[in-house]
Amino acid sequence: MFYQLGSSAVFGKKFEYLMKVFNELARAIFGGLFDLLESGFYVRV
Repeated sequence: MFYQLGSSAVFGKKFEYLMKVFNELARAIFGGLFDLLESGFYVRV
């Protein structure tokens, strides 16, 4: 997709950083969801 090596290298670094941030967010979100599930969601259902 990227025809400039320089910009694709920069994009790779940014993409790596974004993936790291996304992983942290996903871990926090899913961690919170599982905490909710364990702490009484099943009781309500």
